[in-house]
Amino acid sequence: MLEIARHSIRKTASWFQFLWLLAALVIVTPARGAQDISLAWDASTDTNVMGYAIYYSTNSGDWNARFDCGSNILATFSSLNMGTTYYFVVVAYDSSAMESLPSDEVSFTVPTNTTPALDPIFNQTVTVGQTLTITNTSTVTPGASTNLTYTLVSGPAGMELNPTNGVLTWAPSSAQAGSVNMATVLVSDDSVPPLTSWRTFTVTVADMVQLKVDSTVVGMGQTSTANVTVSSTSPATNLSFTLDAPAGWVANLSVQSLFPQNVAVTQNPPGAAHSVITVQTTDGSTLPNGQPLVQLSITAVANQTTAATMLYASAITTSLADGQTPLVPNAASSLIFVGSSSLLQLQVISGQPSLTLYGQPGNYQIQSTTDLTSGNWTNESSTTLTGLSQTIPSTNSSGVTAKFFRASISQ
Repeated sequence: MLEIARHSIRKTASWFQFLWLLAALVIVTPARGAQDISLAWDASTDTNVMGYAIYYSTNSGDWNARFDCGSNILATFSSLNMGTTYYFVVVAYDSSAMESLPSDEVSFTVPTNTTPALDPIFNQTVTVGQTLTITNTSTVTPGASTNLTYTLVSGPAGMELNPTNGVLTWAPSSAQAGSVNMATVLVSDDSVPPLTSWRTFTVTVADMVQLKVDSTVVGMGQTSTANVTVSSTSPATNLSFTLDAPAGWVANLSVQSLFPQNVAVTQNPPGAAHSVITVQTTDGSTLPNGQPLVQLSITAVANQTTAATMLYASAITTSLADGQTPLVPNAASSLIFVGSSSLLQLQVISGQPSLTLYGQPGNYQIQSTTDLTSGNWTNESSTTLTGLSQTIPSTNSSGVTAKFFRASISQ
């Protein structure tokens, strides 16, 4: 409690002793458009004093309102207007309602603004794969509450705001690429009702371009195809990327346009496992979006074993019709070479395991064990492979922490 001054009350009746009063003024709880304040003083030691009263007004020396405090030595005044100065004195009274002379006058000016002011939030630009972080801050008037709470009133999916420290974070998804998003942040104090302010800003998610290369299964000495698709949130006018397949395993890797009437595709050097692929429209149009654009023909070297590897696209560049040159992430896909042996691939999707068998056509026995050192294998299922691969929908692994699988061709 803030001490203001020491005040004297002089007797107005012969039995009144000389009294000393101590007055103090404090802000208790701010409220919208007003404040509450308290006046406090020391209790009188005179046994004739039955209570106390406070006189107050908005004019110094002209106290036209009286507030009876009874025997209390603390009085609270509510709903005082902002920007207004109030003047107070305190008196003591006896059982006959005779009052002492007033104490020295104290005054208090209610602050003109106690609303927390949320500092400006500037418009932002972010890319997919990047996390936007904004630390919101607020300015408060001296004497106002600093117990602030931050609230995200509106914003895009996935945006979060810490209510205590005002830190806002957002990592946009690929589905939100190319979008403009509006967000509103509100700050409030602990007044009743709370004082609030807010800011609205926009976050632009840059356009995104994605390259997709189909997975491929190719037999040794045989040729298989895979499509390349480009998807962009804004139409693209050209495309270039470096394509890599494992050297020594690919006898030839060639490309052709799936839109030969207006999309030209070149490869440098032609047929190489490591080459630069360039895609360009010939009529000034934009590239087909979200559709297979280029077809790869992959011929595997003969007499190799069965193996799993990948096709890798890197150094991807493109230009958009709106003039932007966005960053494009690298892309990869599986490339399975099938020789004389078999290969099992285990996948777990939504908690459900499945096996994909790669091998030459024939009848196969799928076996499992929980201990590779035991030599004990249990028959899981039988399957007939008519092509180079086949998916076996599920395996019985309930309650098993580790399970190993193998496939062998049936005699």
